Amino acid sequence: MLATADVLVLEMPEAFFPDGLTVHAVRCGIENGYPNNTYAIKGTFSPGDLPYYGVNYNPETMQWVGQKEAWDFVQRRVTTDAKGKWSGWIWLRLESSVPKGALKFRFSVVPMEPVSNPGPTVSEWHDTRTLSISLTGNAGWISGHAWSDTARTVPLDGAVIIALSSDNRVLAAGPSQNSYIQDGEDHSNHGYFRLPVRTGSVAYLQARKATNNFYVPVYYQKPGPWMVQSGRQTLVDTTLWGDVDGDTIFRRADALAGLRMASGLVAGNMNTVTRGDVDPEGGDGLVTIADAALLLRRLSGL
Repeated sequence: MLATADVLVLEMPEAFFPDGLTVHAVRCGIENGYPNNTYAIKGTFSPGDLPYYGVNYNPETMQWVGQKEAWDFVQRRVTTDAKGKWSGWIWLRLESSVPKGALKFRFSVVPMEPVSNPGPTVSEWHDTRTLSISLTGNAGWISGHAWSDTARTVPLDGAVIIALSSDNRVLAAGPSQNSYIQDGEDHSNHGYFRLPVRTGSVAYLQARKATNNFYVPVYYQKPGPWMVQSGRQTLVDTTLWGDVDGDTIFRRADALAGLRMASGLVAGNMNTVTRGDVDPEGGDGLVTIADAALLLRRLSGL
């Protein structure tokens, strides 16, 4: 098969969450390609050589594209520069149907011109892990709001937020809102991000603009490092104790919300459970009657 470029995986999270919804970012590159040429691109996961998994986002059509879709029409396209180079972030989701255990990832490209139908040129396979986020799983979430100024008045929209370990391993990478990606998140919640991370410590966060590879300043309320626990959401935002509804005030409505969740009358989401899980200190991942009772006692001044 004719090789039409050198195909590279430049920055990749070490693990991916297979829920069919979570958006991951991987930085890939083309070198020694045809100058000023259009290439169709995609990322692929596999436990070996077959079968293939992964859904790629095409920002031009604002559609998610499956592995089997035609290269010619719906896969994302990029253009190399005068030296035959391109690099950038691709957006991926991993289906819930993937097999458990380790997966491999590779980046593939096909030139649209001048060679007719040469077949894909692919990178090497890169090892990854799949995550299982539950109370007994191997991962949790790190989430919150990213800001582009120290006063935290300007949300950092449309960025790639990268969670790193103390030895600079890329633990997770994903978008901040508004990302302009059809990802099911609230686009009006500007600067918000949520990344699945293996259980353990996240040392710090970086940010890149999705349209290039340059670092941009990123600020958040709560300094790292942050400990991520199984099935839990770790916030980089400063939260008020017991503020279950997240309106920055602890009041009767919060205690009642905790009681309704503990009684099974309403289903809490990851945010309300994290804020209502006050007993024991440090939390246990649940909102129970003990949590509701502590909220009511604190509200009553006891």
